[in-house]
This record gives sequence, C-alpha cells and structure tokens, in this order.
Amino acid sequence: MSLFQLKPESKRYVESDGPIRYLDPGHIDRPISMPRVQIAIMAAFVLVGAIIAWQLYNNIDDAVFGAAERKQQEIDANLARDIAFDAPVISSLVYLDDNTIRQTFTDAGYAMHEYSDPADYPNGGFESARMPADMNYDEAVALFDRGIASLGAVDASKLLKGMWMYSVDRTEYLDMRVRYVDFASGSLDAAIDAAMMQQGLSADTMLAENGSGVDEVGNTFKAGTLDIDGVIYQWRVSAVPLSDMYGISGLPENAVYVGVRLTA
Repeated sequence: MSLFQLKPESKRYVESDGPIRYLDPGHIDRPISMPRVQIAIMAAFVLVGAIIAWQLYNNIDDAVFGAAERKQQEIDANLARDIAFDAPVISSLVYLDDNTIRQTFTDAGYAMHEYSDPADYPNGGFESARMPADMNYDEAVALFDRGIASLGAVDASKLLKGMWMYSVDRTEYLDMRVRYVDFASGSLDAAIDAAMMQQGLSADTMLAENGSGVDEVGNTFKAGTLDIDGVIYQWRVSAVPLSDMYGISGLPENAVYVGVRLTA
C-alpha cells in the first residue's frame, strides 16, 4: 500500500452517495464555547492587563502633566519669597570712588558678586551683582555665571527675585546703572514709575521734550535731569518685557526688565 493512500476506516464516514462518502462531522459540529475555567483565566488576564495599563497611564500623566504642575508651583513659590529689594539709590553714589562704593555695599550686608574684568575699565569702574539674600551665595553665583538666558524658569525665578546688577564706568564720563527684574508692577509704565519712586526721581525733573516714549530699540522710557550740589546729571529709566531680554519660558508674561541710568 502506498504511503500516500489512506486506510479505509468506516467509522470516519456517516453517509455515502454512491462513490461519494461523507466524513463524520461530530468533532466539529458542536457549539463553539469556552470552558468556564478558561473564561475565568482569560478574565483574570484582562483584569491584570487593565490594571497595568491604568498604572502606566497614571505614571505617564504624572510625569508629563504632574511635572509641569509641580514646576509651576515651584516658580510661583520662588516669586512669592519675601526678599528686601534694597537696590542702591545711585544718585547717592556719584561722589564715591569704586572702592568706597564696594565698601558701601559690604557695609549694607549685600552679597555682591563682581564679574567684570578690570582691564575693561582702565579709568575706573566695575560691574557687580547682588545675589538674593535668601540664597546660598555659591549656588547663586554658579547660576549667574552660567548666564541668565541659559537658565530654566525655576532657576531663573529663584535668582532674579531679589537680585540686581550695578555698574559704574568712568572711561569718558560718569555712567552709573542699576538693572533688575520687576515681577510685581505688572506693566512697563508701572515698573518705570516704581523705579523712579525708589530712586527718588520726580516727574517734575523730566525733560520737557523727549522726556518719555519708546526709543529706537523698543525701550519704553522716561528721562530727565537732576541737580546734585550744582552738578547736572541726566537720568533715564527704561523698561522692556523680560521675555525680550531673556526669553525664558515659564516666567510671568508681565515681568519687566528695568534699567536705571545716571550720567554726567
């Protein structure tokens, strides 16, 4: 008998129609259903899978949306710190030499970080930044030296709240400046008015012409003159949105970068 020829077995057939013989469908002609035990096992697997999927979803949701919420809470907490501003009134420094100004800051308890190169000021002058009073000095300096524009919103909000920068240049004439970020005023005009009040600059001393407006580079400003013991100084307070200076995503949109300048 050929290996490819089936051995006739009558029990496999239930009918015949002449030469045609029909197989017994008994093994397949039955209800298609799963035993209860297997249904229970499958349901258990489905339940476990659903639990795992839910946990994964929660983890992803927390990692994405929860992290963003925690970041915003940290930024808000940094900006809510109660730190004395203590920026110097630069009109009180005009008669002081560089070392006396440095000593004045030291006596006031300011944690100053001088970051300028003396070679840039052959005729006198320097640049220095006051670190926030409630920050670790080394941590604050490390953030500052990285470059403010390179910081994330959490670090920037921590550093910029309570920090100000002072510079004096005596190269051709006296040029003193204080720069800082105003998170409280909410608008350019309000920030300028607050700076004028803090510096003791009266609206009565504003220039009659070109005493306010927007300059050629987009700074909103107010300007005037100040008589100090018979010497006429020019003052100028300017402001731009903080985002125009650093573009750090996550900081308040109404934060204002303020600069106060006194020249003679």
